Amino acid sequence: GADYVIDVSTGTWSNGVLKGWVDIESYFTQVQAVPDWLVGWWQVTLKGDTYYYYFDLTHQVKWSEYRPKDTISRMIATDGGVGTFTATDEGAVAIRWRSGNTEKFTMSGGDKLAGKWNDSTAISAVRMD
Repeated sequence: GADYVIDVSTGTWSNGVLKGWVDIESYFTQVQAVPDWLVGWWQVTLKGDTYYYYFDLTHQVKWSEYRPKDTISRMIATDGGVGTFTATDEGAVAIRWRSGNTEKFTMSGGDKLAGKWNDSTAISAVRMD
């Protein structure tokens, strides 16, 4: 493989402008690693209903209405939905579902999260071990 940069500037380009190697990673926003405490299964309660979320290392989250047979295996297929998330080591998690819904959580002690669904409805989660 190789890295390359395409010049998309509208100004004049001179061969003498770039000298040496380019750190291509510096041109792109770096994605923060997923915290260890988040990866895996979570039991989520929203409006009295129970859902099961699986957070993976690629910043993808899936949900299902069916309790997993074990908490060791990752969720491969889902009857529910798929979304992406960001998370911090300090306990903040933000999910954007493909449906357009959003969820924002903060750590509320131990292995528990509390937050809001679409910035209005209370939602909570407990880590499943």
